[in-house]
Amino acid sequence: MPSVNLYVDSSSPLKVYESIPQVQPVRFSPVRYPGNYIKSTTGRENMVIWDGACHVHEEFSLEKILELKAENPDAKIVAHPECKAYILEVVDFVGSTSAILQYFGTDAADKFIVVTEPRNIHQMRKDYHGKEFIPAPPIASTCGCND
Repeated sequence: MPSVNLYVDSSSPLKVYESIPQVQPVRFSPVRYPGNYIKSTTGRENMVIWDGACHVHEEFSLEKILELKAENPDAKIVAHPECKAYILEVVDFVGSTSAILQYFGTDAADKFIVVTEPRNIHQMRKDYHGKEFIPAPPIASTCGCND
């Protein structure tokens, strides 16, 4: 059976992936981390994952995120599925930007550490005035690659 090529953004890969019959092999691109996340979430093994990466999500520091969490123990951590697996293991919610925005509306927390593009925080603050959004830091303080 030929593979299905799955090329999607972070808002739809799981829905699209679940619509493909279980026996159908899948080639997932452009970024490996959402593909790995889907593979681990669904337990489905017949995926070939393109070894692409998003420079924005490559630059987040797990250690610095954990330091922020220690400084803000009441904060929840949210992230895009494009982040590395070891970062996704420590977050409270994984989703696309639109899913994260919806999560803020349903979650009672008032403070969030946001592991995605800092430019998204503007919309978060605009939509949820009573909540605090803390951008996750990059690995190197001199690198603005994920900004």
